[in-house]
Amino acid sequence: MRHAIAGALCLGAVLLAACRNAPQDQPLSWQGYAEGRLLYMAPRTQGPIARLAVAEGGQVKAEGMLFRLDDSAAQARLAQARANLAAAQARLADLQAGGRKEDIAAARQAVAQAAAAMHLAQANQARSAALVAAGQAPQARLDRDNAVLAEARAVLKAQQARLALVRAAARENTIKAAQSDVLAKQAQLAEAQTFLADLTVRAPENAVVQSVMRRTGEMAGPAQPVVALLPPEQVRIRFFVPEPHLGAVHVGDSVALSC
Repeated sequence: MRHAIAGALCLGAVLLAACRNAPQDQPLSWQGYAEGRLLYMAPRTQGPIARLAVAEGGQVKAEGMLFRLDDSAAQARLAQARANLAAAQARLADLQAGGRKEDIAAARQAVAQAAAAMHLAQANQARSAALVAAGQAPQARLDRDNAVLAEARAVLKAQQARLALVRAAARENTIKAAQSDVLAKQAQLAEAQTFLADLTVRAPENAVVQSVMRRTGEMAGPAQPVVALLPPEQVRIRFFVPEPHLGAVHVGDSVALSC
């Protein structure tokens, strides 16, 4: 949209200097006006304006803050996203690291006790075998010690398997699921950060604040712009050359402006 700039070259005179075809070497003079192509700045989401950082007629630099919507809910959403990501990362680390140090220590102690019991059972079984062979002990004693030794070996094997299980990381599919959960939580965090950043609207380039259409506390949204900016390069001077003078105008001629 184009709007005339109030008080700036409105219906001003445009002079073409040093025109050879001008009568009596006087510059040609035509009427014209200035117009500006405004940038209407609006937020991507709807909400109340919490802070207005510019005033009409003021200058703003590129990336300078124009206004910010209320961000209390967005801040809470961001904090929740960060907490969810931290929890997912901690769970993944636990799965990849395997059991806790306390659990591993307890399993090692159980293996040591089972190994000691098996060594004792082996010694008893060897002694009973020697006595039975010498006819100094009944076969029942050897049978009993053989059973005790077999049981001790089975217990040691079970404790060793338990230690290996405690020390090992979780199964591959469980770790992959946890990794996917971390990626999802990272995406949610990025979305929350973007949502929060979008509540602060900044100038895309150096400009003059042409008008402020809404104030602090009022609602703004994608279809409810708050500030209109006028970048310097978007100012145009428009004037009309009468047909008899067209031959006197050339590309690159200098013109003087007055209001």
